[in-house]
Amino acid sequence: MQKQRTILIVDDDKGVQFLIKSKLEKLDYKTLVASSGAEALKLIKNNPHIFLCIIDYKLEDITGQKLATILQKDENKIPFIFITGFGNEKIAIEVMKLGAKDYLIKDADFNNKLEKVVENVSKQLELENALRLTQKALKESEQQFRELYEYSTMGIYRSLPNGQIILANLVLAKIFGFNSVAEIYAVKNIEEKHVDKEARKLFVEELNKKGIIYGFESYIYRTNGKKVYTRESARVVKDKKGRVLYYEGWMEDITDQYESRKREIEGLKNIQFLSETSLQFAELKEDENIYEFIGEKLFELIPFAVIFIYSINTKKEKAKLEFITGINKKYHDLFAFFTSYLMPICVTVARVQMVKKYILVNQ
Repeated sequence: MQKQRTILIVDDDKGVQFLIKSKLEKLDYKTLVASSGAEALKLIKNNPHIFLCIIDYKLEDITGQKLATILQKDENKIPFIFITGFGNEKIAIEVMKLGAKDYLIKDADFNNKLEKVVENVSKQLELENALRLTQKALKESEQQFRELYEYSTMGIYRSLPNGQIILANLVLAKIFGFNSVAEIYAVKNIEEKHVDKEARKLFVEELNKKGIIYGFESYIYRTNGKKVYTRESARVVKDKKGRVLYYEGWMEDITDQYESRKREIEGLKNIQFLSETSLQFAELKEDENIYEFIGEKLFELIPFAVIFIYSINTKKEKAKLEFITGINKKYHDLFAFFTSYLMPICVTVARVQMVKKYILVNQ
């Protein structure tokens, strides 16, 4: 049930007060009555929920214009309607400039006009109040949205179909290697930063088709040319005709997780390789060349490697190998893995005497 709205009547004529009060109460309004400006201000102070004021143009202690000016300075800015016993165009213009919602002359048709004017002004105020609440909610929503952008640990963006970023947070800018959001806004087509253009094209096509995609992983180029691995989720926003307006999404740099995952997979592959090679070595026949077998397995594990096996001592069951090629640390680590775990098994099974042999493995 809607709360009964209160209207303040300010007029020094008791007869007019009664006429207006009776009419408004029939229309289901609650009324307050004041005979002077001072009384009106006191009632306003004690009744902060007054919906509307109906003010006589001339009062005993203060003019209606001055009272209206005070009401407009008030924090709540109470709306008002002016009434007067006489009227002309100059007064009408003057009161409307003061912010009056309407203007009524106390003539023979005043009572009938009052109802229509009050109802029209009430509807207008309801619309204005609804608009004000909507704007307030929108402002709060925008503030929350902006805080989400600013404080999110992921890069958040909105981009046009041509690849231009129109909204982004600093996290996204830093993922691409920029120092500020303004720098990423200056990029005409952010899609050019993706390493695999074909995969990116398919991503956009699927996004337009499905409307939303989660967890797309790909490499992008930073401003310094370095590649970083990212995970991205996005949705498409279309108009009523199905045309793409823009894309919204979030992105995170998962390079460290991706590299860690790759190392774990490589480690599992190495363990599997060791297990399989050990079984194969145990099954070697006496006339088969142990060194060729070792060389082949080393080549599988370490491409482009030059290995010199210069001492195998069967008594101590130890092997000493020298790695004499200039390849990166990853292969040095693999070589250490091989010599630490595979060679002792090979030597134990083979029981070969001390030899010197050079094995050159080419791709």
